[in-house]
Amino acid sequence: MICVVIKGPTLEEACQQIEQARPFAAIVELRLDCFTSFDIASIQQIRCRFSLPMIFTVRSVLQGGQFLQSEGERLSLIRQLAALNPEYIDLEHHVPL
Repeated sequence: MICVVIKGPTLEEACQQIEQARPFAAIVELRLDCFTSFDIASIQQIRCRFSLPMIFTVRSVLQGGQFLQSEGERLSLIRQLAALNPEYIDLEHHVPL
């Protein structure tokens, strides 16, 4: 199985990257911490536009990512993203469920 990482950094570029990956990928990982900005509605539109299974990832700086806001804000965002029912969400082992 091939998973292609999508880093944007814009929503438009992310859609282009998914389009390019579609012939090869069985799944895509949206590295949302690498995006310059997005909102939940835009991510929902991407989910509706593409039928590929998706992993949502919001990695903190301490974990090697680019999410600069507080851990509380990151967890709140992850909860909002979970409401979109992605196939997978990438969480660190220490994240409370």
